[in-house]
Formats: sequence, structure tokens, C-alpha cells
Amino acid sequence: MTEANQAPTLPIDALRQRLIDEMRRLEHELYQLTRGDEAVSATEPTLERDGMAGDQADDASVLSQAERNRAIIAHTQQLLSQVNEALARIDAGTYGKCTHCERPIQPARLQAIPSVALCMDCQTKSELAQNRGGRPQA
Repeated sequence: MTEANQAPTLPIDALRQRLIDEMRRLEHELYQLTRGDEAVSATEPTLERDGMAGDQADDASVLSQAERNRAIIAHTQQLLSQVNEALARIDAGTYGKCTHCERPIQPARLQAIPSVALCMDCQTKSELAQNRGGRPQA
């Protein structure tokens, strides 16, 4: 086999380190959002005023901010899960293979998004299915 025909090798150690760094960053972000200086209150924000009635606009703003924070926490947890799954695939020796079709994921895709689990074809199919959201096909 000539050099031009050889499959590119993945810099697994460098990708593992990037994933570990991202895991630590996400864990820190979750800590800040849940227990740190920027912690989101677990109680209903409109009930934290010692029973005093508040302005509806203020209540709406507080509720909107609380909902936004909950969405950020959920998204960060999802990203952390993807990073942990990628690290597990490295340990299992399956990193770089699509988790759906088991074909190799392009090295450039893995370099861009080290936690990616799907090849471009499967990712596109997944996104199209999500976008249809149960709507009838034309």
C-alpha cells in the first residue's frame, strides 16, 4: 500500500486531552451554575419574597431567567455526557467509528468536534428526522 492510500491516523492522545480539558471545563461550568457563585435557585423564584406580592413584569422576568438557566444546565449536562461517552469510546477502542453505522468518522470531523459520535451521513439523517418531528413527508 502506498502512502497516498493509507488511512490517516488519528492523534488519539491529543484528542483525549482535548476531551479531558472540555470535561473539566463543563464540570466547572455546571458547578458554577448549580453550587458556585452563579448558582441557580432550585426554588420557585416568585415565592422567594416572603409571601409579598410582586410586580407581574418582575415575576415574568425572574421566571424567564430561571427557565433560561435551567436550559443552560440541561445543555451543559448533555455536552458533558457526550464528552464522557467519547472518552469511553477511546478506552474501548471504538473511537472514530460512527456509533450508528460503524463506518469511520472523517478525521477532520473528529478534530473539529472530538466528542462527535456520528459520521456526516448519519448526522444528516438524524437531523432530518428531528426536523420532520413527526410531520408527514411530502
